[in-house]
Amino acid sequence: MKDHHCNQERKREIVVFPENELLPANATIDDVSIEFQSAADERTARQILQTITKIDVGPQSQLFVAPGSTLVIYFEVTNLRNEPTYHNFNVQDEKRYLEQMEPRFLWLMPNQRESVRVTILVPQGSELGSKDKITFTSQSVVQAQQSVMVTVSSTGVVDSWQPRIWYTYNTRCDWRWNCVGGTWSIEVVARDYETGLLSMRSTPEGLVLRSPFVAGTNEEVTATYSASCCEPRVTITAYDLNRNQRTLQLNVDD
Repeated sequence: MKDHHCNQERKREIVVFPENELLPANATIDDVSIEFQSAADERTARQILQTITKIDVGPQSQLFVAPGSTLVIYFEVTNLRNEPTYHNFNVQDEKRYLEQMEPRFLWLMPNQRESVRVTILVPQGSELGSKDKITFTSQSVVQAQQSVMVTVSSTGVVDSWQPRIWYTYNTRCDWRWNCVGGTWSIEVVARDYETGLLSMRSTPEGLVLRSPFVAGTNEEVTATYSASCCEPRVTITAYDLNRNQRTLQLNVDD
């Protein structure tokens, strides 16, 4: 699959161009996240959420790889719109380790999640400790993107510590006679000081990142979750690169 006629210094890229779909100007996951921070009612919050294609790095992904080995990264793509959407995927990296991506496009039904497998091959003789940034993009009604940092290592990774996770309520459902028409929201922060944070997700869906992050970061990652007062419970889980996880179960009525 490698193109030996390409300039060796150029980034490796696997790309499929969109068919019959154009991206609206300025419609990015960043814009959606910023708007979501100021959503004041259930209707606005849900309308904004409906514009989102969400990408998570699957917890089965491993981002440490030995020279001469292959590695598979799972990008989980979720359609949060209330209608089917067509998605084209592309991926690029900095060191031209990319070997394969499948599938390259698909239709997603409302709230459907599917995994895209990206395979890389690290050549023999690669420098230990070197890193390769891999960026995966889903192009649909809006564009969503997720990056990961792969590290070349012959010793694997030792990390038994769970990620840290904490939260603050922005709004609650106190002093309401019934739940209809009311919303509540929280700000959630996760961090992993050892191998780094892999992903953060919620059940039900609806956790929106304040800004994108590179999987493997040791910095704080902030997200917002908002729901109707009639849906008071949420479970939020943070994963690190060694598949350690910490789960937060919240009930706004408590």
